[in-house]
Amino acid sequence: MNTQIALSRRGKALLCAVLLAMVGVANAQGGPTFQDGVTTPPVLTHFVRAEYPAEARKAGFVGYCIVRLTVDERGIPKNVRVTRPVGMGLDQSAIDAVKQERFKPAMRGGRPVAFPLSIKVPFGQSS
Repeated sequence: MNTQIALSRRGKALLCAVLLAMVGVANAQGGPTFQDGVTTPPVLTHFVRAEYPAEARKAGFVGYCIVRLTVDERGIPKNVRVTRPVGMGLDQSAIDAVKQERFKPAMRGGRPVAFPLSIKVPFGQSS
């Protein structure tokens, strides 16, 4: 039985970046790199906690949703959408919070670039 796992080109690049960062030989900018080996990911500079609606709080809901977005060249979230919904008004709360967050944009060759991200938005005990 063949137990090899096929990785996409993007997956291989991400794996290499993580491994290089773990051994301390990532690029000169000091952070992990992605895809092309010279792009650094965006950095969150302004966090906004998602509102925990009363209905979900009363029901004792604990969980999270996943939000997909693109951080543009100015560090502003664009095309924000939920890819793992949880309902009870939490999905819209997550979208509203993420749209207000700000980032230092991803950099490639010293220039800001748009960068896709997925963010886990938690709700419940620690919210």
